Amino acid sequence: MTEHFPYTSLDYLRKDFSSDRLVLRKYSMNQSSDYLIQKDFIFYFMIDGSAKFQFGQHYVELEKGNLIAVLPNQAHRFIVNQQENLLYYQMRFPLRLLLVASTEGHTFFDDLKHLDQPLPITQIPAQNQVLLMFYCQELQHANPTNNQNLVIALLTYCVYLYDRNQKNAQTIQKNKTLAGLVLNYLQQNYSKKLSVVQVSQALGISSVEVQRIIKENTGLSFSRFSNNLRSNNGYNA
Repeated sequence: MTEHFPYTSLDYLRKDFSSDRLVLRKYSMNQSSDYLIQKDFIFYFMIDGSAKFQFGQHYVELEKGNLIAVLPNQAHRFIVNQQENLLYYQMRFPLRLLLVASTEGHTFFDDLKHLDQPLPITQIPAQNQVLLMFYCQELQHANPTNNQNLVIALLTYCVYLYDRNQKNAQTIQKNKTLAGLVLNYLQQNYSKKLSVVQVSQALGISSVEVQRIIKENTGLSFSRFSNNLRSNNGYNA
């Protein structure tokens, strides 16, 4: 089946991908949990409160709007501070059902291999939280067998949000890394009065990218920033 992405709604209703295998529960927690290990795939959606999430040997601070993805058989737990109350939804379902819910199944399945990294968590924008909350509330007391379309919507939306926001986070991190590379290079070579072309060639990125990074991170043009560096270090601009 995995070679036929994207799927139609009929694929979700096949016996092998029965929607009644979704387990959706709302939890209120005021003390730390024991380690949890499930055979199914789990999404956690943080509704309110704060806590730490332990994932293997890593600890991550949680807040409202976090969406956490956990692979089967991966130990994890919530660490709740005293006088705190954590409120969240747990969505648990077989990995096969998750895979069929993804419109970019191959890409998402590749991403799942990296969920043992320190941060299997993404922050959901406020407007998306509203819709995700709606799906959860509608299904919380409903029979999934009679609400297949909502189950499809919930799973597909979780996959979409996680996949989109993780890619956005990777892009942001890449931009931060490039910015550090460019700024550090200029700091170390201010005495040479380098041109934007020389910097781009030295770092292997385009001149346009170098100028964009300088502008976005300093508010100055490349030439103005370069001249300021030289002037601040006792060189004539």
